[in-house]
Amino acid sequence: MSIQHIALHAAAHLRMTSRTARRAMLSFLVTIVGIFTSVSVLPAYADLDRNSSQLRRDEQRNYKNDAGSAAAKAQAQHGGKVLNVSKSTVNGRTVYRVKLLLDSGRIKIVTIPE
Repeated sequence: MSIQHIALHAAAHLRMTSRTARRAMLSFLVTIVGIFTSVSVLPAYADLDRNSSQLRRDEQRNYKNDAGSAAAKAQAQHGGKVLNVSKSTVNGRTVYRVKLLLDSGRIKIVTIPE
């Protein structure tokens, strides 16, 4: 039985019933339409969730690439061994803080702009 058939049958029934019955039937129809609409929209939400997951993975990859570039740049400028790289904001600008262990045994923190 199609939705159109149900709607036509309900409309014919509405003409013959009391006001309370018509309200109940209308409420029922609105509920049925809402269920069908929400079920048809669910696949779109699944796609949105997949897309947002992909964006998060892409951002993580970009961070790793950018952090690696910042580490390489700091190491090329100052030498030593890279201990840690972190991303932070200084004066409204995004920077990478690279912690280096220099050959002399000192620890130096270098700030590399994004």
